[in-house]
Amino acid sequence: MAVLFNIVPVALAAAAVNDQARAVNQQTDPRIVAARALIQRTAPSYADAFSLELLPASSTVESLDTPSAMQMDSDGSSIVLRGTGAVELAAAFNWYLNDYLNVTVDWNTYGAQQLPDSLPLPLPAASPVVARRVEWSYYMNVCTYGYSLAFVPWSYWEQHIDWMAMQGINMPLAFVGQEWVWERVFESFNVSVAEQRSFYSGAAFLPWFRMGNLRGFGGPLSDGWMQSRRDLGVQIVSRMRELGMKPALGAFAGHVPGAFAAHFPSAKITRSPDWAGFDAANPDTAAFADV
Repeated sequence: MAVLFNIVPVALAAAAVNDQARAVNQQTDPRIVAARALIQRTAPSYADAFSLELLPASSTVESLDTPSAMQMDSDGSSIVLRGTGAVELAAAFNWYLNDYLNVTVDWNTYGAQQLPDSLPLPLPAASPVVARRVEWSYYMNVCTYGYSLAFVPWSYWEQHIDWMAMQGINMPLAFVGQEWVWERVFESFNVSVAEQRSFYSGAAFLPWFRMGNLRGFGGPLSDGWMQSRRDLGVQIVSRMRELGMKPALGAFAGHVPGAFAAHFPSAKITRSPDWAGFDAANPDTAAFADV
C-alpha cells in the first residue's frame, strides 16, 4: 500500500504536467492562433475575455456525418469557445455575440458601433456540442465579383473573410487574380501579352468575361492592375486557408484569345453565340471557345 500511495501522487503530477503541455500546445495550434487573431480584429477591446479550446472530432454528434463542431461554455471567469477548427471557433464567437450581446456582425458595418465598450461581458451557460449539418458551406458566385467586389481593397476583404468564418463558411469562391494566371498560361502557349490585350474585359465586367459572354469590353487591363490583383488574390487565398477554409479556384472554362487560332490553326475553335447583343453590336467583343 505504501508503494501505491507513493505512485499515485507521481502519476497525478505527471498527468497535470501533460495537461499543461496540451494546453500550451493548443494555444500555439494554428487553428487557435487564426481564430484568436480574428477575434482580435473584430473585437480588440475585449478579445482577452475569450478562452479558445479545440474540440476533438470524436466529440461531435455521432448521428451527423461531419467531423466539425462547436461549443460555448464558461470557466467562471472567461468565455470559453470550443471548436474543431478556426471556422468553428469563429462561428462559436459569432454565436456568443448574437445570443449574449445582441450584436450582428453583418457584411456592411461588420459590427461597428454595436460592440460594447466595457467589461465584464456576460458569461454564457454551457451549451451542447453543436455539429455542422453539412460538410461544406459554399459561398458566392461568379457575378458577385462584378456586382459587389470588383474594386474593394484588402481592408474590406480582411473583414469580409472574417465574416465568412463567423457564418461557418468553409468553401468560398476565390476569383481575384485569375486573369494574371491566364495571362501566364497563354504566354506558355506562345500567345504574347500584346495579343491578349483585346481578350480581357474591364474589371467590372470580368464575371461575364469569365463565363464567355464577352471579351475585351471595357478593357484592356493594365499590367499594374494584373499585378495588383495577383497580389490581392494571394492575400485572400492565404487568409482563407489560414482559417481552415478550402477556397474554390476557377478552372479552364474553354475560352481562348482570338490569337490562339492563329497559333494553332488545326485546333477546333468556334465563336461563342451572341449574348445580349454584344456580338452583333461589336464583333470584337465576341468570345471564342475551344471545343
